[in-house]
Amino acid sequence: MGWDVVVVTTRPHYNPPTNPTIQPLRPLWGGLLATSAFRRATVFHTAIPLKGKSVLVRIAGWIGFHFLSVTAAAFKVGHVDVILSPSPPLTIGVAAWMIGRLKRAPFIYNVQELFPDTAVSLGALREGALVGVLRRIERFIYAHAFAVTTIAPRMAETVKKRVGDPRKVRLIPNFVDTDIITPRPRDNSFSRQFGLTGRFTVVYAGNMGPAQGLEAVLDAAHLTRDLRDIVYVFVGEGTSRDSLERAAALRKLSNVIFIPQQPYDRVPDIYGASDLCVVPLVQSMAGEAVPSKVYRIMAAERCVLALTDKDSDLASVIRDSGAGIVVEPGSPQVLASTIIMAANNLDNSSGRRGRAYVIENADRPRIVRKYAELLKEAVRSQS
Repeated sequence: MGWDVVVVTTRPHYNPPTNPTIQPLRPLWGGLLATSAFRRATVFHTAIPLKGKSVLVRIAGWIGFHFLSVTAAAFKVGHVDVILSPSPPLTIGVAAWMIGRLKRAPFIYNVQELFPDTAVSLGALREGALVGVLRRIERFIYAHAFAVTTIAPRMAETVKKRVGDPRKVRLIPNFVDTDIITPRPRDNSFSRQFGLTGRFTVVYAGNMGPAQGLEAVLDAAHLTRDLRDIVYVFVGEGTSRDSLERAAALRKLSNVIFIPQQPYDRVPDIYGASDLCVVPLVQSMAGEAVPSKVYRIMAAERCVLALTDKDSDLASVIRDSGAGIVVEPGSPQVLASTIIMAANNLDNSSGRRGRAYVIENADRPRIVRKYAELLKEAVRSQS
């Protein structure tokens, strides 16, 4: 759209690239910083340790990112008209405020997950002094942001209660690129490679962590273990993957397959090989997040199996679009029965409705235009 874009981020550390030559990094500042080019954007990458299981190392890495990102913006980035800052982590909003003060530019704060609510809901933090400090930081960021964008209605209502001026809160959903994520046949290179052709496949693809509650899917696999035509496929990595694999092995679940993380360009084939695509959200997070993978599944024209509270934003997306099935957490028997029913009634009408919904409401050009208008509004406010 003609904007000059500069990105300040980390080096790839969560899932290092399988082909680093696609976007090569040039080191600066003795390796503390690197730069690259992504299409027409200039990108600065701060040094950060590869993601591991050590919480202290991860915290130290994020502290380093905040310091280096502000320093890089101060010394390597020229004139700035407006800043867009995503969350989590919450503290990136503080970095955006500092950069905005240095550059005399407004910032827009994009809330992808409510924090610290999510950490409390998952048991990572308990209500107390630390959470109190984080809530004060949250209110500080909301107060100083030009606008706060959220991705779902319940999230928006929660944020409005915490913002001095509710007019700051804008609802802009996440997007999907429907030109990249397109419907693929079930018989494709991915299904053939992993022996999925001709079987009813229940697929989860993505991060495997506490927020997903994937143990429920294993319970369903256990209850349907005698139905040879139904197979459960877990694709990806995460802190819970090892425990899930051990649990499947202990139960001798031959109907469960674990597949390593795949390159992004295989996503259409992964979903193409699926009959039901699982989108789980633990009950305690019903109003705090909407997994963005739901839009990719809908764009791939596949049926969504949402494991979530019936009043959640995720459930609302499924109901409004007609793109799949909502099953509330807590009953493996209900989940298993739902999967058996779907296997006995193959029908892709929900997939077609889902794709039509995202083209109309969450296609990339449509969402980009919404952000562009908000960014222009923030720039005009300075004049």
